[in-house]
Amino acid sequence: MLTASFSCFKGLSRSAEQKIWELGCLSWDHFNYLPDKTFSKKKTASVLLEIEQAQMALKAGMPDYFLNRLLNPDKIRVLSEFQQQTAVIDIETTGLSSRDEITSIAVLKNGGIYLFVKGINLYEFFEIIQDVKLLITFNGTRFDLPFIRRFFSIDLGIPHLDLLPVLKPLGYYGGQKKCEKIANLRRIYSKGTTGKDAVILWDYWQKKHDITSLKQLILYNAEDVFMLEKLAIKTYDLVMKTFPIHLPLKSSISNQVLMEKHIKNNVL
Repeated sequence: MLTASFSCFKGLSRSAEQKIWELGCLSWDHFNYLPDKTFSKKKTASVLLEIEQAQMALKAGMPDYFLNRLLNPDKIRVLSEFQQQTAVIDIETTGLSSRDEITSIAVLKNGGIYLFVKGINLYEFFEIIQDVKLLITFNGTRFDLPFIRRFFSIDLGIPHLDLLPVLKPLGYYGGQKKCEKIANLRRIYSKGTTGKDAVILWDYWQKKHDITSLKQLILYNAEDVFMLEKLAIKTYDLVMKTFPIHLPLKSSISNQVLMEKHIKNNVL
């Protein structure tokens, strides 16, 4: 889909992009075949130069080139080219203040879910994301990434797609779980569990060494990233509705509900 995107170029709106598609130009490679009077010579030359730059950015594996140029919700288009190099992440914490700590991190990558827990394997999180080119979060701009930056004293420096602002123009309002309901997604392990519950579960684990509480916490964390990838795929399909050819994406995990076999590392 990225190679059919023209609204990422200066001076080309979404309506101009739609017009380009309607004229049969569904790829950057076909731009030269548009009728001569579609754009002025100056505009055509400018777009051709931007196409050349975009091709280099794509070849270099730079999703941020497109994230910085596409508007919401079209930023989701980067998944068409970068899905195999993407990690969906979500964190749980002891609270929301600057004094609070990360308790667990879930990462969905290449069809598997990996869990990292404070006091067990939390710092192994960095190994699983070392070759990642794109991070997907829900509200990660305001929560997950600043928390990671503060807790580990490190900036991950990985291009980031926050689904919260991407979903809003499509009519998906509220938190992640509300968006899941709108999208008819169904949780199994953590139905009804909230972020506040995650704090309580961690406290039970710390004070009483209750392994059941820890398991419930990490399954909640795992289900967050599992559902978030489903939301990303649904978002992509919604954005693609105006494109003349149906080019669906598939979730890296085909099942519609989370199963424990999807968790690839044993933290218990």
